[in-house]
Amino acid sequence: MRGGGYSVLVTDPGVPGSLGAVTSSVATLTVLVLSGPSVPLTYPTNGASFPAGATLTLVATASDPQGTVTQVEFFQGGTNLLGVATNAPYSVVWSNAPAGSYVLTAQATDSRRAVGVSAAVNVTVTNPAPPALTVDIISPANFSSFCLGADVQIQAAVSGAASPVEVKFFAGSTLLSPATSAPYQWDWPSPQVGSYALLARVTDNQGRSADSAQVFMSVVAQCADSAIIQPQADPEIEALQTYLYQMGLGSQVFDQPGLSFGDLSWFKLVIWDDLGLLTNGLTANTVDVLSRLYANGMPLYLAGEHLASSLALLPPAQQVEWTNLTHLSPATGTVGDGTIVVTNAEGPSNPILFGTYGVVTNLPYLKQIDLANDLNTNAEVFGTTLGASVLAAFPGLEQPDQSPTGLWLQSVRISAPGSPGSAGPLQALFQNAVCWLTKCPLCGGGDFGVGLTGVQSNAVVEAGQVVSYTLSASFNGECPATGVTLTNQLPAGFQFISATSEQGTWTYDAVNGRVMFFLGLVAQDAVVDLGISSVPLLPGTFTNMATIRFNSSDPSLTTALLDPALVTTVLPNTNAPPLLTLQPLAGPKLRLTLFGQPGTPYEIDSSTDLSHWAPLTNVLGPTGTQTFTPRSGANSVAQFCRAKVTQ
Repeated sequence: MRGGGYSVLVTDPGVPGSLGAVTSSVATLTVLVLSGPSVPLTYPTNGASFPAGATLTLVATASDPQGTVTQVEFFQGGTNLLGVATNAPYSVVWSNAPAGSYVLTAQATDSRRAVGVSAAVNVTVTNPAPPALTVDIISPANFSSFCLGADVQIQAAVSGAASPVEVKFFAGSTLLSPATSAPYQWDWPSPQVGSYALLARVTDNQGRSADSAQVFMSVVAQCADSAIIQPQADPEIEALQTYLYQMGLGSQVFDQPGLSFGDLSWFKLVIWDDLGLLTNGLTANTVDVLSRLYANGMPLYLAGEHLASSLALLPPAQQVEWTNLTHLSPATGTVGDGTIVVTNAEGPSNPILFGTYGVVTNLPYLKQIDLANDLNTNAEVFGTTLGASVLAAFPGLEQPDQSPTGLWLQSVRISAPGSPGSAGPLQALFQNAVCWLTKCPLCGGGDFGVGLTGVQSNAVVEAGQVVSYTLSASFNGECPATGVTLTNQLPAGFQFISATSEQGTWTYDAVNGRVMFFLGLVAQDAVVDLGISSVPLLPGTFTNMATIRFNSSDPSLTTALLDPALVTTVLPNTNAPPLLTLQPLAGPKLRLTLFGQPGTPYEIDSSTDLSHWAPLTNVLGPTGTQTFTPRSGANSVAQFCRAKVTQ
């Protein structure tokens, strides 16, 4: 019925002489439209996702100014009733929700039997993600060393796998053996002399795979394991293990608490590094152990910024012990002029300054230096600052060697944090001094029998296509080569992608375009294969160069040429797609670099779901960079980048 004004007309046509018709006064009729209750569904929110089997609590708020809400019903799919609530707060529980996509609604009824329905809310219930698949090599320990002829057991631990599982063990890129049942292990029978990078790769029956972190080990012809005593864990200790590994020497790290003579007596060299710590640094027990080791013929390498001044915190008996061991007493102050002046009475015959692993000359050191004076005429000073002793050997090189014992004193740290310019010289000094202390064998006569050959995937390519180099280094000299380093200088305009090595480790120097392979100890009659993938960005003719350094500081013994030379002809390619690379910077930042065609405009976009893209930056080819900090934390999401040509 419609509202409005209404009247009544009364007539009497059947009676003669009647009055005719009479109209009543107007009456107004108002029609009220009563609305149903409001019932928004407040939880879950639209687009929410839940794991299968989860318990979902559906919540709605209901109100009705023209009546009283008597109940709220919750539906899935519009007809499947999940539950009814009669009192605020209006909610029901949906238990063990199966996987699928669902439309949820709430329906409220009031005392007038009026009904209101909420807007639909879409939710997804997903199957729980399987646990992450991981594999770790648990034996041997990182940087372990084994004697030639010993078997090496490799064992891996797997988690998150769906059975059955296969674990493959690799040394570099060489497959050693698979294992198909727990415990996942394999006994490597008598590996040859050399330095190896072990890796385990697991595959489960769902087709998922994962790689372990690399574990480095050495096999040496003469066991020359080193012990490192540390006051605390520090990246410098890891650096020392890497330096020793490059020499083909294994190492084991010991903390000071509980340290004993018996723990260290079977090693060939013991190293103490105070890591620049005075407080909580050297302990009385460590002084006792080191003194006893030295008295029993153990070579020692003592390094740190408080070699002399640390005795002030020792008991009187250990102060005397430490002074007698180091032949040093504190000088006035802990300063320095920023440079260590290297002195050398022997010239190029000096095995420490002109050693197997490099030539050491004056070097910067910006940290405070624990100045000390030499107390023993049998010691030889190799470095000073402000006239005080910094580097010294005992006995001196010109002194008769009455015993196998040697002592190297270094009143600075070995990796020199804060003095990056001294990192390379200090590494060479460390390795040369270790070689002197352990009397490492050197090949004589320069007959190292080293050869370097290479092949490339294609001698003629278009710009933007991948070029792969395979380098083979062969060693057939009179004895094993130690400290082997191969440097591959990529041609100008080639962008590095990846590298592989059957032995040792590698790094990429993005500033100079060099790939460095640290092979360490290489056995006689061994061949080590190395791989490099790169992308030429500009047309032209390019030559790939590589050099090998090993066993001697004499530059004439360095193999510098590939035979045959690898010459690549790069043709123009206007259709080559752009290439994006990521480079880690200091801290959490990353550098995104685009390589494309000269003069071509590109747009780099960013996305978190591969569906919705937003512009990040614009680049004009051939190159352009963008530095950014990746998202982190519990709410972080993946970030994707793409490049496209703009008009």
